[in-house]
Parts: sequence; structure tokens; C-alpha cells
Amino acid sequence: MGFHDNLYGSSYYNEEDLLQSDEYPPPLVNICARYCVNHLSKTLLEKIPSEEPIEPQISSNFTLRPGVRLPSELSEKIFCYLDKHTTTAELLRYESSSSSSSGGSSSSEDEDVEEQENNDLRLIDARGMPERVILEEFERRRVARQRRRRRRRRRRIEHNERGGRRKMLWNGYGAAEPGDPEIIPEAIEVVGFDAIVQPLFGNPSHLPLTKLNLRDSTALTDELLCKLLVHKPRELDIHDCPKLTSASLDAINSNSQNLVSLNIGSTTQLLPSVCTENDYFLATPKLMKLVVWNLNTNIPMYWSSLTGSFAVTLTSLDLSGCGEFEDFEFLRKFQRLRSLVLYNVLVSGRVVEESDEDAMEDDQCYPHFVLVLEDDGSGDENIVVHRRRLEKLVNKLVGPICQLKELRHLDISTSVDPSSSSLALSPNGNNLIGSVPLTPWSNYPNPNQILSTIVQNLPNLTHLDISGTNLAGRGVAVRGEQEAQASNTRLCDIPGLNCRVDNPLEFLGLYGTAHDASHRHCIPAKRVSGDKDECQILVACEAYIHRHEVLEKVLNDLFHLFRSERGTHITQSLRLILRAMNLHPSEKHVQISGSASLFYIVKNEQHVQGGGTEQEVINPPMKRMILSTIVNAMAIHKVDSTMARNGCLTICHFRIPQDVMFIYAKLVKILLKILGQSIGPHHRHESFVERIAIYLLNSLACQVEGWHKRLVGDLGAMKRMLQLIRDRLSRPECDDVMEIAWSTMWNVTDETPENCEKFLKNEGMVLFLKCLQTFPNKPELLRNMMGLLGNVAEVGGLRNQLMTSEFISVFCELLDSTQDNIEVSYNAAGVLAHILSDGQEAWTITTPSRNVIQESMVRNVNRWNINSTRNINYRSFEPILRLLRITHTRECQLWAAWALANLTRVYPEKYVPLVEKENGLPPLNDLINEPGDESQIHENVKKYARTTLRNVDEFNKKGKIDLSTYMDG
Repeated sequence: MGFHDNLYGSSYYNEEDLLQSDEYPPPLVNICARYCVNHLSKTLLEKIPSEEPIEPQISSNFTLRPGVRLPSELSEKIFCYLDKHTTTAELLRYESSSSSSSGGSSSSEDEDVEEQENNDLRLIDARGMPERVILEEFERRRVARQRRRRRRRRRRIEHNERGGRRKMLWNGYGAAEPGDPEIIPEAIEVVGFDAIVQPLFGNPSHLPLTKLNLRDSTALTDELLCKLLVHKPRELDIHDCPKLTSASLDAINSNSQNLVSLNIGSTTQLLPSVCTENDYFLATPKLMKLVVWNLNTNIPMYWSSLTGSFAVTLTSLDLSGCGEFEDFEFLRKFQRLRSLVLYNVLVSGRVVEESDEDAMEDDQCYPHFVLVLEDDGSGDENIVVHRRRLEKLVNKLVGPICQLKELRHLDISTSVDPSSSSLALSPNGNNLIGSVPLTPWSNYPNPNQILSTIVQNLPNLTHLDISGTNLAGRGVAVRGEQEAQASNTRLCDIPGLNCRVDNPLEFLGLYGTAHDASHRHCIPAKRVSGDKDECQILVACEAYIHRHEVLEKVLNDLFHLFRSERGTHITQSLRLILRAMNLHPSEKHVQISGSASLFYIVKNEQHVQGGGTEQEVINPPMKRMILSTIVNAMAIHKVDSTMARNGCLTICHFRIPQDVMFIYAKLVKILLKILGQSIGPHHRHESFVERIAIYLLNSLACQVEGWHKRLVGDLGAMKRMLQLIRDRLSRPECDDVMEIAWSTMWNVTDETPENCEKFLKNEGMVLFLKCLQTFPNKPELLRNMMGLLGNVAEVGGLRNQLMTSEFISVFCELLDSTQDNIEVSYNAAGVLAHILSDGQEAWTITTPSRNVIQESMVRNVNRWNINSTRNINYRSFEPILRLLRITHTRECQLWAAWALANLTRVYPEKYVPLVEKENGLPPLNDLINEPGDESQIHENVKKYARTTLRNVDEFNKKGKIDLSTYMDG
């Protein structure tokens, strides 16, 4: 049964679509979320004058009608999806001096687009195609039209933005990728999650919510929670919401008619700090599940006041990290309790001397259970007294648990080393011995006896977690082998669980137990969490996914598995690691251990490429999840060198930049931040982190075009690279970072005048001369620097800044260089060719003279080997083809013709198609047919032009070129 009847008449969506993962929501959720975002846009843009009201659309051709009531399951998915994609929304102001005119053109554009969409709908619908095909075709046309609009808007904005004004970027749901923003020509305020929730979910009759998952929300306030609670939800999760106060508790109590599950978690500030007898401050009569973490109080009646109103209905209670408990007497009221979590509970350990009368009253409190600890046989009177007091304490803590006959899940685990937390009485018998007076209880007296008593008194128990304790004993069987065989009972290596040998537990937590209990053989449980093997570690990772202090150790065990190539459950491990890292983004050790494991998983190429035993283990969706998680971790812990190293090394095993385009801007920002922290006398990052970070940045800048290169420059790459170069010059040291910094700027300035201008404004030429003087014999460095200057020289408006005697003299000297084959000489000639192309009138210096430069260029071009292999990458021949048309200076044509002849000869597969694509053959033919001026230079130009045409013809006929062919005239 689908939801389409409630929406728009007919649809192919069904309930199975809604069961997809949250990371990749079903199309229906996408459509409705788009409606929500458009509705928000309508709310924000009310100030923009428009003749026609903006009609919110859930798709390009469907309108969500007023009064429509979506199913609660769909409404909750929309809520969670919007929460996920808007909590990090970032709106930057866009200030324009011509906002009114831009707004008017935008309005007319919208009207034209709306009319075009209606025409498209009529045209497509007239063809009688199925609805799915109609939607796909319409969406394709809409996307293409939107891209054209964005390009037009971007050109218009860039025209008005010469004064350095910032654009408005919305990095939330529905916005364009960074660098290709939706431009709204009005300044508006930053918008948070509450601005979306109020207009969309304020009315329960439209988008009802039965489950409210608001955990980890730093923006959630009492006012917003009150507005959401009008839905009277059945489930509410407000863990880690620091802005909530006691006012939220009143709102919860007022709207608790349907509430059956409440997760307060660590948001305990909304609970009162004091209480009185029979004062039930949590008025939720139907509550079945309560989660409260890390709440510490020394008021004995507090826990009874907290849980008193729902004692009859409660079936699940989680008090992890709470304390300080003198006893668990309040648990006796929960006779329907099926799940009890007392992980890391704090036990005060106070045992007070009592009179016989008090002892008799206490005996009446234990009518069904009194635990008597075994005597050690010493007969020492003081030890006997201490043992009796210890019995008293154990009975007050363990006794009430044993009365919960319906209990199926019991967790009394800790994250504390059992050897560091001992339940032993001090000599005066009043307090526990230990370095910490208030500590989780992990080292029990007579552990075999206590565990056996607990298990025997809980007949329905299926899940038991005793991790971090000594309750598993030393592994010595209570009975001998002959006795066990006589009673037809199998042996058990955990003495306290002998009674469950024939009825094994579904789950048993043994991670971090004393004496390596998880490594034993005969364990009466179907699933065991421990560190013995991969299966136990994965079970532990799943069981303790919300406990970061234990998860750190589990992920470290998983890391050692994959480092030694013993990990086999790749898919399950990946999903657990990613989930752990996403649940605990601020826990540095979780992120470091998780990223280290991810590195060893993805470095195996067969998993990345989908080969091996598990086809497509790391498919495109999984790649996005891995990369998003790694980049987020690097962003949060950018000052940690280990996290930076793990993240960069893991990303290097993906295809750069193809796999990271969806987070391109964020990754560039992080890498620039990492590199910035390595500058100066106090380096925060090791040299290896610097090298891998700048290598990644260079790879990101190398294979992208257009606005991506401009984006890298706008984010500060040019300034950061020059800072790194200054830092190396101050040492002085020419290392990989220095060379790659110049290479990065070479790539970023390719066909990007804006970045070339940034290079000159930040004293790039001064650093060029200093590097040339300090490191004259570094061919790799010299090639990268000259390649960058070649890009700068291609920009006509910047060439005048290169016209100085100092710069031209340096370029002239480099013409004769033989370093790095011909690359340095070739790039120097290219720079001078572009400068010469401006004509005689642009030559404003006297030394060196223009004639000297021309003669040197001819001499060096003629000495180059036409078959020389190259270390250069051209994406366009437009600058070279422009030089072919310069008739007033034949030296420009000579360099350009030689370049085309060499590149099409040595790399025909790449450059022959490029010459043809950019219409380079007609100017070559024009050169050949041009009347000669009887100069040797002109003849050489024609010779190289004929060589290029022959390379093109030969490649098109044979698919290859014979390099041994003699080049004639």
C-alpha cells in the first residue's frame, strides 16, 4: 500500500522506497524535502519584489496541496533528512550595488522559466509516454535549464563583483555545489534549523511526527522543543542538547499523553537537582523506556522520584554512568522490567555500622534473597566482620536485581580495568579501598558465586554483559571432568555460567574482562563480544557503538586486524567503522583508530575496484560515505598530525579528483589549513604530513578546470603556497614541499587570470628571483617556476608587470639553460614569445634589447630536438594558436609552430585531437600558403607547420606516428 493517493493522485512509490538508508533517501523523501526547502526559500525571499507570488513546488511539476496530511513515517524521514542537511547550513551575505536591478532580471527570468516548464509539460505529456519517463525527461530539461540560468547569473554577478563583494552560498540541502552557487541578490540573515521546522512542522495536521530524534542538536532550544512537542510524540530523543533547561521538562510532562520512549541521555540539566519524597518530577504515565546518562546525585530518594510515575509500565531502563548509588532498592518496583543497563554506574561503597534493630528491618527487605559470601577459613575476627559488611553491601546492590524475574537484558559492564577498581572494605569498614572514592564497580568479591546467583535468579535472561569486570572468574571449572560426564553436562570455562551450558545466552559481553575470559573455549553463549578474533571484535563494535571509551579500544583491535591483513568481513567492518566515527565526531581517538582501519581497508586495490571475493565492496555510495567521514574528521581535528596523516593517506587511495568532487571545496580548505599550521618556527605537523597534504592539493588543482581553479585561488591557495616558499627560503631548504608549492601554483594559474593576478599581487616574482638565486641547480624547481610564469605571460593585462630589465634578463639567461632536458629553455621562450607578441611599442626597456631576445629565441628553438619527450600538460592550445597569428614578430610563430610539431609528434593520442577540436589546422595551412619573406625564420615556421599537419594526417590514418621519420622541409 503506497502513499501516492494522499499526495498527487498517482505514483510509482511504495513503502519499500521508504525503507532505504538515511544516507540515500527514497525519491519521495527527496521530492518532499525539496518542497520544504522551497517553502523555506519562499519565507526568506518575501522581501524581494515580484509581480507573481512564488508557488512552492515539491517537484518541477507537482504542488503539495494545502491541507494534505502525509503519513507519519514519511514526515519523520523528511524531518530527519532536513535536520541532517541544514544544521550545517552556511549562508554568506551577498552585497550588490545593483541588487534591485538584479532582482528585477531574476524575476523576469523566473517567469520565463515557469512558462517554459509549462510548455515542456504539455509537449512531453502529448507524446503519451509513461509517467516515470515523463518525470525523467522533464527533470533532465529542468536541470539543463537551471545550469544555463546559473551560468548567466554567475557572469552577471562576476561583472558586478569587481569590488571584492562576496557571493551568497547555501551549503545546505538543495543548494548548488561550492563554486557554482545559487545567487540571491539580496542580503539575508543566517538561517538555522528552527527557521525550517517552525513553518513546516508547526501544524501536526499536515506533517505529523510520532518520533522526534533531536539528539546532538546544539541549536535546540526550549521554545523550539515546545513547538515540536505539540505533535505529542511516542518517542523523544534529546541526548546532548546543551541549550535545554527545566522549561523543557515541563513541556515534556504537558505533552506526555503518548510518550512511551524518552532518551534524556546526557541532557540532565533539565532535571531538578533536589527532590522530596513522593515528588514525581517526570510525569509520563505510559513511559516504557527511559535513558539517563551520567547523572550524579547523593540524594537516596532521587531515583524513586525520577521513576515513580511509570514504575508499572517501565520495561527498559538505562542509567549508564549514573551515581552515586548506595543500593538499587528503587529497582524492586519495576516488576515488568525486561532491559536494565547499569554500565559504569558509580557505587559509593559506604557501609555504616547498624544496630540489631536496623539489621532486622533490613532483613525484612530481603525476604527472597540473601547472598552469603564464602568463608576463606582463616577464622580472623576482623576479616569475618569485614566479610559481613561486604555481604551487606553486595546484597543491597545485587539483591534487587535478582528480584527482576522478567529481566531479559542485563548490562553491568564497566570501562574500568578490573584490577584498578576493587570492592574491598577499608580497615574501618566504612568505605571502599581505592585511589578513587567514587568508581564503577568492576572487581567483585567471590565473582563466581555472585555471577551464578544472578543468573540462577533470572530465568528469562538472554543477554548479559559483564565486560570490564572479573565476574567471569579465573576459568577454573567448579566440577571435575568425571563429575561433569556423570551428570551428562558439558564443561564450562566460566564457572558462574555453569547453569546455562545447556541453555546458552543469545549474547554475552566479555570484552576487557579479567583473565582474558573471551579467549576461553567453552563459553555458553551464541554471540560473544571480546578481542579473541574478528567475529568477537565486530560483535563488540556493534554492541558498544555508543560508548566511545570502549569503542576506542575496539577500533584499535580492528585496526591491528586489518594491518596484519587478517580482516575478512570487509563490508560489515566498513559500516561499523563509519557509523562509529559519525556518532562520535569529537572523540579524537575514535577518529584516529577508525581512519587508520579505513586506510588499510581501502589501500587494497581489489576492494576499491570491486574485484576479489566480495564484488563491489567499496562501490560509489560507499566511497562517498568513507570520504565524507574522513573529511569531516579532518575538519574537526585539523590540528592533530596523526588524524591529518591518516586522512590524507586514505584519500590518496581514491581517484583524485573524481571521487572527491562532491566535497571539493571543504577538502581544499582543510588541506590549506593543515599546510598553514606547518609554517613558522613551531611546526605542528611533521614533514610527512606537509608533503602528503600539498601532494593532495596539487592533485586536486591539476585535473580540474574553470571555476574549480578559481575556487582554489579564492580559498587562499596562492597566498598559502607563497607562505610555504618564504618559509623554505628562510631556512634555506629546497625540499618536496617547495617544489610542489610551485607546481600547485602552476596548475592553479592555468587559464585562470584571477590566480595569475593573485600571484603577482603577493610578490610572487620577488620569490621567483630569490629561489633562482638560492637554488640555481634545481631543475625540477626551475621547470615548475617557469611553467607558472608561462601561464602569467598568457594573460595580456598582466604582461606589462613582467616588462622590467631584471625579469627579462633572467628569462634571456634561462633561454640557454640545458637543465631538465629542454623544459626550462622551452618555458622561458614561451614567456618571451607572449611578451614579444605585444609589439615593438610594448617593449619599454632598453636592456636587454628586443633584437637580442629575438636572436636568442631563434638560436635556442633551432637547437631543440623535435622528438624530445615533455613534462608538460596542455588542456588548450588557444594561447599557442594565438601566437601563430602574430605576423609582426616571426619569433612568436616559430616557438608556437615548434611546440605544435613536437607535441603532436611525441604525444599524438592526446594532442592531435586537441588541435583538430580547437580548429588549429586552418591557421597552420594559412602559414604554409602565406607568401614568404625570404627569411630563414619564416621558412622554419612553415617547416614546423607542415610537420604538424603531417603528424595529424599520419595519426588519423595509422593511429600512430613513426618517431624515426626524418623531418624535412
